[in-house]
Amino acid sequence: MRWNRRRAVILLLALFIIFPTCRARADSSDEAKEKPYHGWYTDIKTGKRYYYDKNGELHYGWLRYTGDWYYFTVLGNMVNDGYRSIDGEQYFFYNTGQLAAGTYVGLHYMNENGVHVDEHDIRLIGNGDVTMYDRDMITDALYYVPQKWVTRFVKEDWELMYYTKKAYLEAPDTNLGIYYVYHKLDPTYKKLKFTKPDDLVRGFGEYIGYTLGLYREGNEDMAVMWGDEMTVAEMADIPNYYEDDPAFYFGILCKLYWDSETTKELEEAAPDTYAVLKDLLQ
Repeated sequence: MRWNRRRAVILLLALFIIFPTCRARADSSDEAKEKPYHGWYTDIKTGKRYYYDKNGELHYGWLRYTGDWYYFTVLGNMVNDGYRSIDGEQYFFYNTGQLAAGTYVGLHYMNENGVHVDEHDIRLIGNGDVTMYDRDMITDALYYVPQKWVTRFVKEDWELMYYTKKAYLEAPDTNLGIYYVYHKLDPTYKKLKFTKPDDLVRGFGEYIGYTLGLYREGNEDMAVMWGDEMTVAEMADIPNYYEDDPAFYFGILCKLYWDSETTKELEEAAPDTYAVLKDLLQ
């Protein structure tokens, strides 16, 4: 009898074990009916990124995502480590994984397909050294300038000129002391000259303003932005020598807008100007 009771207890325990298992199988079946995982995935251990398509399959090769190109290796991980040779072409990928296209990487111009076109490379003036740091600064500065504007700059036969032996291009005496200027836009000969790579942000801003006709007298968009000049002057230096210069002012605004550290402050302090910039630059 004791053996039979033990056997009965064992059978009951077995039932408790079996039923949860069956329920788990039912849950698994329900999950199978759900849509497969779709989107980005980051491996916490390795930091590598992957992308799953709408079928839940790991993506390989090229991917067009929100206007940018990405590339995934045969193992499925996203490429984000600078230059990479793919099908006989050299491409450059930012650490975000985006393909550098319609922009400059160091001294090299990469067209809309991400292919280097040497005839549009930055022209060096002087025999000064251009360090890897200088090249990286050029890449970083132009990362923030929208591709369409850099592409237009090149297609309209403008040229970047890097003065490697000059420390600055202008140095007027202002209320802020001697104000050193490290870039200069030359619309007559279609040149954007610079001596300091990170000043390219403002330089391209000035080019965009010129192209849009913002510097013409009576421009309505410029009038809105001039209305916030005092507010903007609290965020960036505007010496009296340039206080009536629309190109100088718009270059400052572009830098504040593109810089992740100041764009929110600009939006809150000068919402009308921010709205105009957003409409013009995107």
